[in-house]
Amino acid sequence: MHLDPLLLDRIRAAISAYPPALARVAASIIEDPEFVINSSIDDFAHHVDSGSASIVRFCRRLGYSGFREFKIALSGELEKAKFIGSCGECSTENLYIPKELALLSETLQSAVAASARLIDEQQVIKLAGRLRSAKRIVVLGAGASSVCADILASRLAWTGLPIICASSPELARTLNQSCVAVGLLWPAATKESWQFLSWASTAGAHSIAITADEACLVAKTANETITIASDPAIRKPGSCLHISSILLLSEYIHRCLQSQ
Repeated sequence: MHLDPLLLDRIRAAISAYPPALARVAASIIEDPEFVINSSIDDFAHHVDSGSASIVRFCRRLGYSGFREFKIALSGELEKAKFIGSCGECSTENLYIPKELALLSETLQSAVAASARLIDEQQVIKLAGRLRSAKRIVVLGAGASSVCADILASRLAWTGLPIICASSPELARTLNQSCVAVGLLWPAATKESWQFLSWASTAGAHSIAITADEACLVAKTANETITIASDPAIRKPGSCLHISSILLLSEYIHRCLQSQ
C-alpha cells in the first residue's frame, strides 16, 4: 500500500521542488516548526524575508486555505509525533544515549520512515519483474551518488542479476531494449546522470531515476522515477546520512525480487 506522505515530508520535498521563494519558506519550517506554530503570518514572513502573500501561496500549494489552517495541521502532526516519542521513551531500555548521537539516530530514522512512505509498493514490485528479465542492468551515480550506486548494485547482485556500476555515462550508449539503466540523482542530480539517462533512453533501454526531486529536468529524462525523501539535515556536503534511504530501497527491491 502506498501511503500519503505526512505534512512534514511534503514540506521537505518542497525544498527541492518549489520555486526559490517558496523553497525558502519550506526550509525555514523544517528548521524550526515550533516557531511557525507560535508566529503570526506577518512575523513568520519577516523571519523568512518574504511577504505574507508568499506564505499564503505556499500553504495553498500544500492544499490549505491559508496560514491558519496550515498551522493547525502542522501543530497536530507535531503533537502526535511528541506523543509517540514520549511513549517510546517509556519502553526504551537505554535512556542515556548522548544528545548528539540521539539526534543523529533520530535524523536517520526520520529519513528512512519518510522514504518508506513515499516508495510506491506496486511500482517496486513491477520494477523487480523488469530487473529479473533484463539482459543487462547498469547503475550510475556520479559524485556523492557513486557510493549509493555501489550499494544498490552490490545488494541486487546477490540475486544473480547481471548488474554493474558504470564509471562513465558513455556506457549507456551500449545498451538496448533488453537492458535497464538506473541513475541515482541522490543527493543531487549531475550532468553525468543526465547524460547517462538521456543516452540510455535514446538507446532503447528502460531508464529509471532515483531522486528526491521528481520534478527536476534530469528525472523527467527517465522513463520512470522512484522518489525518496529529502531533508536539509541529510544533504549537507560530505554527509553520508543520505545513504540510509538508499539502503532501505535496495533491501526492499531485493525482497521483492526474492518473492518473485
